[in-house]
Amino acid sequence: MAQNTKYLLLDEPLAALDVKYQIEVVELIRKLVDTQGLGVMMIVHDINLASQYADRIIAIKGGRICHSGDVASTMQPNVLKDIFDVNMTLMTHPKSGQQGAVE
Repeated sequence: MAQNTKYLLLDEPLAALDVKYQIEVVELIRKLVDTQGLGVMMIVHDINLASQYADRIIAIKGGRICHSGDVASTMQPNVLKDIFDVNMTLMTHPKSGQQGAVE
């Protein structure tokens, strides 16, 4: 960011953070995207966190892309089953209205 780049590639920047700080970081990143037009590709393992802040989700399974789409197309029971091999139920987040998944 110090180099004024237009793009960021972040490899699990939330992995070592408590939930409070994960949210602070993704909200900061989302603000940079929205206000500065920054392009960000971020690797995360939390589908619910991704669904709240991402524009698009690319899922990789077995070293290959198994799904690529917007949040609405990703947060579907059959798509989540294909990605995670777990039957999930979708619930609507009470604040954002976005879909979240639970086992």
